[in-house]
Amino acid sequence: MSKQEIIAGIDIGATNARVIVVQRRGPQEELQILGIGEAPSFGMRKGMVVDADELVTSISSALEKSERMAGLPVEQVYVSVSGPHFSYLESRGVIAISRADGEISDQDVSRVIEAASAVNISSNREILHIMPRDFTVDDESGIKDPVGMNGVRLEATTTIIETTSSLLNNITRCVERTGVDVLGLVFAPLACASSALLKRQKDLGVILIDLGG
Repeated sequence: MSKQEIIAGIDIGATNARVIVVQRRGPQEELQILGIGEAPSFGMRKGMVVDADELVTSISSALEKSERMAGLPVEQVYVSVSGPHFSYLESRGVIAISRADGEISDQDVSRVIEAASAVNISSNREILHIMPRDFTVDDESGIKDPVGMNGVRLEATTTIIETTSSLLNNITRCVERTGVDVLGLVFAPLACASSALLKRQKDLGVILIDLGG
């Protein structure tokens, strides 16, 4: 079983730390759950690490249970994070389309999103996610995917999620102290919405409420 097929995630809630280990057999295949683990969550308060040693113990316990069920060691994980220290802001980016024939490429989309991320935030905070909401090509707005269209000017409206650098660093260090590598951090409500809502539901404006725990 190759490492590329295995995905593990850790959710550190207010009352429990949870780990799930899944396998994807192919690009279009559904995820198969291999193992889950749960342990009481200590060392966290209001989304912040208040006792690193206790938090490491909680994560280690949940990891051990998931590994026992899956029958394999967890080496790399994605970690969901949340709390009152996150904030959201809207940002716009504008670029000139690079190709001479005016066709918009994936590189143009990446550049305009990068331009939108150039916002002023405090030195003790950092951007966790930047998500494009829609694009405008010249005077045509409300475009979801501009790749392949033609124009001169590309604009992106994005939502930025940012938080304190210390929160992200402390959680990352606590998880790494359990002996696993952190592949990435994900804002927990965004992870829930991505896994629970269909694209059509998102387009219609469905609200997902996560009560936590």
